[in-house]
Amino acid sequence: QPESRSGGDSSRRDLIKLGTLTAGAAAATLCPATAEAATTGKKIGTTVIQYPRQKVASLKELRRKKYGEFNYPDSNSPCGIMDMGKKVTGGVGPRQSVVAYSMICSHQGCKLLFNKSAGSLECPCHFSKFDPKLKGQMVIGQATSPIPQVVLEMEGDNVYAIAMNGLIYGRAMNV
Repeated sequence: QPESRSGGDSSRRDLIKLGTLTAGAAAATLCPATAEAATTGKKIGTTVIQYPRQKVASLKELRRKKYGEFNYPDSNSPCGIMDMGKKVTGGVGPRQSVVAYSMICSHQGCKLLFNKSAGSLECPCHFSKFDPKLKGQMVIGQATSPIPQVVLEMEGDNVYAIAMNGLIYGRAMNV
């Protein structure tokens, strides 16, 4: 009886090995983008979408107001730009403190409000709160994803929007 058991274990092991190799080969075949990323250095699976460069603020004006609004990448996409006063992830400017986000809540598309005293973006519809110091991460509420960040760049005193990092609520893609 021990001989038949070891023969059975061996065939089971062989079957598991064959299954693992087959699954690995199938995954490699179905995911050529992963192989391309490994060889070319391209980022795969990100949702950064480039748009035409658009001036959205000046540092002088932003230092005075601390917050401003603009539409980007189109007229149906309200965004907010804010100076958080200290270095933040994705920030630009001398202190790397200026960031911008879509002002459309990722939960159900309501217009977000900037709470200057709390330094947060808040949804008046279902009370989700997002932290602009942490890449728009949801802090509390019904939302399940962060809000899209506007990719910014500086030229002199001017701040320009150049891309969106994340999917704007209600769109299959940001175009």
